[in-house]
Amino acid sequence: VFSHKFPHKTGMYKKALIKSLEQAEYNNYDVINFSPKYWESTKDYLEFSYKQHPKLEDLLQKTLSNLGVKYTKDLDVTPIYSNFFLMRNEHYKDFVENWIKPSLDYMENTSFWYEVNVDAEYKSGLSKELLMQYTNLEFYNYIPFLLERLILYFIHENKLKTYN
Repeated sequence: VFSHKFPHKTGMYKKALIKSLEQAEYNNYDVINFSPKYWESTKDYLEFSYKQHPKLEDLLQKTLSNLGVKYTKDLDVTPIYSNFFLMRNEHYKDFVENWIKPSLDYMENTSFWYEVNVDAEYKSGLSKELLMQYTNLEFYNYIPFLLERLILYFIHENKLKTYN
């Protein structure tokens, strides 16, 4: 699952991506990270994220706590963002079933909804008019930004071997 901005942000279009995936060197990895290298560490990426979305750190801590995962900024993984990654099927299924679904349930079906369903101050997305037209939402809430950062903790917790 890639962001619609994948080709624009990575410069990698479908044919180049497919050719890249045919490389045998990927066979020994659990995750392939296609994120451009804007930040030197995940800690830097998280700090940037927290400046862009002021309530994100607190909400991420609560989301991870609900999963029984310890929050830390010092993750031994390379930043992955905008869903620019591929993962082995068994790990991805685990991630969706045991991280994404419970997190969505927590965000959408508890009082946590009132904390996450506020304007995340995302400036790079669609105009308010197009966002409303396509999604019927008045603003980008925190849910996609929280879900996007969970992959870092999943890789860290499961000690997955990542190709960067």
